[in-house]
Amino acid sequence: MNKLSCLIAAAVMLPLSIRAAHPHLLFSQKDLPQIKRTVSAGGIPQRAYRAMLARCDRFIKTKTLSGKVKKGQLFDCRPDALSELALASLLSGDAGYAAALERLVSDARNKNLQLTQNGYDIPLTLDWGFHALSDENREYLKKLILAELAKNPKFKRMPYFGFGGNWGYFMYAPMALRYHAVLAEYPEFDRKQFEKVAEYLRLVMNHAVTPGGAPTEHGAYLNYPLEINGAAIVMAERKGIKLVSKSNYPQIPQWMFLETTAAKPVRFFPLEDCNLQMPSNFVVRLLLHLLPDDPVMNFMAAQFGVDNDPSPDPVSGIILYRPVKKAAAPAALCGGRFFPEMNLLLYRAGVDGNALQFASEAMCRRGHSHSSVGSFILAYKGAWRVIDPGYGVKDGLLHSIVTMDNTAPDAHGGHGAVDCVISGKSAAIMQVDAFDAWNSQTVYALRSKATPRVAYAERVLALLPGNGKLPPYLLVYDYLDGNGKNYQWRLQQDYFTQIKISGDQAAATHITAGLPPAGKGKEISVSVNKAGKYYIYALVGGKADIKTSVNGKILGGNWINTAQPWRFEWRQISSGKAVALAAGNCKIKLDCDGEVRIAGVALSELPPAAFGAPAAFPAVNSAALWQKPEVTTVKFLHPAAVKLSTRDVKAKKFFQSQRTLLAENSKGYFLTAIFPGALPQVAAKAQYGFSHTLRWRDHIDFIGHGTPLPRVASSPLLPRLKWVRIAAKNAGKFPAVLPDEIEYFSVGGGEFRAGRNLLFEAIDVFGDRQNIAYPRVGLTSGVLCEKDIAYVTLQIERRSHAFVRPVAVKMFAPKVTALFCNGKKTAFTRQGKYITFTALPAEPHIPAENDKKSKEKFFREFAI
Repeated sequence: MNKLSCLIAAAVMLPLSIRAAHPHLLFSQKDLPQIKRTVSAGGIPQRAYRAMLARCDRFIKTKTLSGKVKKGQLFDCRPDALSELALASLLSGDAGYAAALERLVSDARNKNLQLTQNGYDIPLTLDWGFHALSDENREYLKKLILAELAKNPKFKRMPYFGFGGNWGYFMYAPMALRYHAVLAEYPEFDRKQFEKVAEYLRLVMNHAVTPGGAPTEHGAYLNYPLEINGAAIVMAERKGIKLVSKSNYPQIPQWMFLETTAAKPVRFFPLEDCNLQMPSNFVVRLLLHLLPDDPVMNFMAAQFGVDNDPSPDPVSGIILYRPVKKAAAPAALCGGRFFPEMNLLLYRAGVDGNALQFASEAMCRRGHSHSSVGSFILAYKGAWRVIDPGYGVKDGLLHSIVTMDNTAPDAHGGHGAVDCVISGKSAAIMQVDAFDAWNSQTVYALRSKATPRVAYAERVLALLPGNGKLPPYLLVYDYLDGNGKNYQWRLQQDYFTQIKISGDQAAATHITAGLPPAGKGKEISVSVNKAGKYYIYALVGGKADIKTSVNGKILGGNWINTAQPWRFEWRQISSGKAVALAAGNCKIKLDCDGEVRIAGVALSELPPAAFGAPAAFPAVNSAALWQKPEVTTVKFLHPAAVKLSTRDVKAKKFFQSQRTLLAENSKGYFLTAIFPGALPQVAAKAQYGFSHTLRWRDHIDFIGHGTPLPRVASSPLLPRLKWVRIAAKNAGKFPAVLPDEIEYFSVGGGEFRAGRNLLFEAIDVFGDRQNIAYPRVGLTSGVLCEKDIAYVTLQIERRSHAFVRPVAVKMFAPKVTALFCNGKKTAFTRQGKYITFTALPAEPHIPAENDKKSKEKFFREFAI
């Protein structure tokens, strides 16, 4: 036998694991020198590396592995002992780590432990520890993986779990993918099955992330799935299957920019199904790895401060690490965006922490359903003017909605329908129909209860963001027509907010506006009424290490990280000790390392009361730091009188406790203006078909509401909400003469007039108004005219049973050069200062039907 034949025979006799090449799931051998240079350069990679070695030094002392089965999924951001020992051995070259890995895996093999069930990431252990493991242990790990692929039923139910639950989005397809990927160099590797699982993952990704970039379970549900199995996406990319570029993932940074707060530290909006948490550093670094050249992702990574992470994980901190590139603020993204899959409207006026931000959602009936169709939040100048308790608080009485006889829709009721969304420069408008939310129990039991609980449940939100000369404000029109005796309009506030009621038409909320201490510390003088031992408490919001000194004596550091950085909480800052103080003045100095706001301090044996910040700072034993509170005025424009009161509610989680402003009447309709900035002169005199006039320095705003039901086909359907802005210099001739410089909007209805002058009209092309209920009753319309751009929505009212028929539109638009109808650019004809066009209205947006179509498409795609 010649030498070549001997070598071939010897190779055939070798175990399969010896003949298999290194898997290289997240990086290859050629990447190691660069990874080591990155670690040596310092920063996040070096910090993650040193922390990993410290943990591995403890793992070396481990004598045996536990055989306890751990349910749940593996977290990429939390590598286990085996995978960390393998990575430490690979990067450091330390034989001690390799020996510990071999010993522990041998122990598991001898005990016949099913490590895939014991919470260990076997693919990564086999990948990173390939050089250190014996033939027997490689074969042992490989057989565990093959057994998991063959026997785990969850891997075979991916379509259902991928669509049917919060966590299912990234559970099983990614786990199956990494199990297949690690077999890539083995004879057992099935390339077709690997590609099929990767395609499953891509499909799940596209159904978990909307075309606009928003996760369909937004906020926290971006964190969890990617922390659990996000690295599987990287594995597929490394194996030549492009997932990211063919998915909706490239749009995620734009959504994150709008969905997270402008204030630092950054958090997701606490709206609807969203947890009150920051985007995790692992997820931000993972997205930066997947989209390294995206300027918005780099800007957001800088905003999140991922390079200041004190305890980075080794996967994203070493292997997937990309330094944050300097990127300009994405001003082009400012404005509004609507995400139809969630009925979510997001608006952000600017990039700094003082920017106006607004969000409203009309979605429920999912994993953590809330009775909150049409609830909203509003922030301005770094202070939250309207809050939402968010995740875990399902009761509609604790959201900013209209309720009936102190009852709200069922938390698992129907979706809200959005009949109109317009987002322009001068306004962002959304019309919400909560009929299904209120009548869900009726729908489920039509045989026994055919009468709906409410006939109409409508809300129109119109945000006027303002500009350099005009401050912003929000208009809210509500009409709830039910069988109740009393209706309550609710506005949720921070529990430290003072609410001052003025008569029966207005209320002012005073929001504590704490300031960060100066660079070298903020010294406060506090008067102590009598000698004794006191704990020191601070009313704080944010994330920082606060070092407290009393009369020159340093007490120590206190790590503060409040659940919601824009809401204040009482936190003890005397290092867990009561401090002996003499009567008289004492000097308290606060040095802070981090992003924090401090409203004041108090000396007490117990934490101060939760509600009422200003009341917590009497003349003695406390001191306030803020100079002036931020004031928001709530003006009830209609009806003529409402009963105003406040209500305090302590939630299960203290940071979700809140103070509610209640306005009550017996009619069920409200027209409300919320002013977070400068206040105008408000005139209540009705004129020209408008109920109110707001006078600014150079402009006048006319506001009105449509006539509530009943609607009849013989009369024009008036808008629910109407608004016109003109220059003050044109007031003398208005509305007899409509000025060319005019901005206006109308939401709901088919006809809008200023006095006798027509602004907007939508009528059936074929006429016959009297004999059909369309369009005078069956059409929902919206119009926004912004000098050179006009936006129009035309939609069939879903309960009118109308047919789709062409509608002729005529609108006053002397300077319009571009028209968008139902989101599409549309041609028009000019007739003097008016433009005309014909269009088909859109079909009703019925969430239940859309969900059905989406699911059907999802399962069809999975049949690959």
